[in-house]
Amino acid sequence: MLLKRRSIKLEGRYVRVELGCTQGGENKRTATNIRRASQINTCPFLLVGTSDKSGDWELEVVNDTHNHKPARNLEAHAFARRLTSEAYDMVKILHDQGLDPCNIFSAIKRLYPQTSYTKKDIYNAIDMINRVA
Repeated sequence: MLLKRRSIKLEGRYVRVELGCTQGGENKRTATNIRRASQINTCPFLLVGTSDKSGDWELEVVNDTHNHKPARNLEAHAFARRLTSEAYDMVKILHDQGLDPCNIFSAIKRLYPQTSYTKKDIYNAIDMINRVA
């Protein structure tokens, strides 16, 4: 589940949020000659939360159905593989020391065995480090 949309702030707080499936939405790619993988399949699942002036929230189930099977593992979802700040800092230190991404990946897997990071996540972190630098 992910936050799809928030309303504008009213008196410094959000008054309406929409929560939807990570596979919901529309694929915005229009180029036909570029094939890229996408998990988006227009899943209709949608929850809407609204807050009143006292700050109490009410959750409305707009659509409680999914049009796909549940994921078999969390590695399929990028949000579940997001590097922690500690792991990101370790990637930066190892990259600054000249280690190649495969060795950085091996080191991160040894340091944080409970995580489900992939090599692509390490490459993405290194790309971000290079862009910021």
